[in-house]
Amino acid sequence: MSKSNQASTSNVPEKASDGKAVSITKIDISGVKNGRETSQAPPKPEKPVKGNK
Repeated sequence: MSKSNQASTSNVPEKASDGKAVSITKIDISGVKNGRETSQAPPKPEKPVKGNK
């Protein structure tokens, strides 16, 4: 019974958490689709690092 009470109280915060979960899922899907972009991302930062060296 205690859980039922908490579930009702957590109903509102749960919605906010769901929004974040959806964002994370979208990022995961984008990461897979943007696999090529992810590969180009590491080399970009590396170039400036070498220049600083």
